Amino acid sequence: MSLAEELNSLKINLAQTREKFITDWTIDQYEQLRSRQAKLHRANCTKYKDTLLQHQESIETLRKNTCFNEKALQEKTTKLAFLKQELEQLCKEKAKVENYKETVSMEIQQAQQTIHYNQEALKTTSTDLDQEQADLQSQADIYTESLDMQMKKTPGGRIQFIFSSLDRKNPDLTCYFFTKLSQEDRKYIVSDCEPSVPDLDQLVDKLNQTNNLRSFVVAMRKRFKQRLASR
Repeated sequence: MSLAEELNSLKINLAQTREKFITDWTIDQYEQLRSRQAKLHRANCTKYKDTLLQHQESIETLRKNTCFNEKALQEKTTKLAFLKQELEQLCKEKAKVENYKETVSMEIQQAQQTIHYNQEALKTTSTDLDQEQADLQSQADIYTESLDMQMKKTPGGRIQFIFSSLDRKNPDLTCYFFTKLSQEDRKYIVSDCEPSVPDLDQLVDKLNQTNNLRSFVVAMRKRFKQRLASR
């Protein structure tokens, strides 16, 4: 029975008691009834007081649990936000790694293509140089004897042209120069000329323009004879 119902019942009993007291009850009966009603009232008050305390304890427990749950929820929310930031950072780093991997892969492919191209170019250049040196040797063999000239292969891909019998007074005196083909522009390079020839640069330019090695060799022999005669 609720407190409101109890109060209502008490009012009804009081009204009935009043009516009975007015009509039938004696003083002793009134005292007995009042004592019973007071006892019942105290019992009900104690009962509802205990119930109220229980409810208060339940409310306090619920409040504590609510505070604890709110704190736990806040901690989980904070941790979730931190994990979200870490995930976003990992996604960014993964994207960077993927881009770097793609860039490196492209660079490797380009490097492999360049290496392959250079290897093929070196093969072609080496073959061409061997062929041209063979042609030089073949041409040299044709007119070596007629010009009193010798040709020697030397380290570095150079060929030495050695002339003798240029000076009647000293037929064993020799003159020489070295020549080779440049791998970059396929032009003749003449060096270590002894004795020196004043217009050597002009002769080399003409050689590279005409590609006529025989004429160059003849011109160099002529220059050597002139230098020896002028001594």
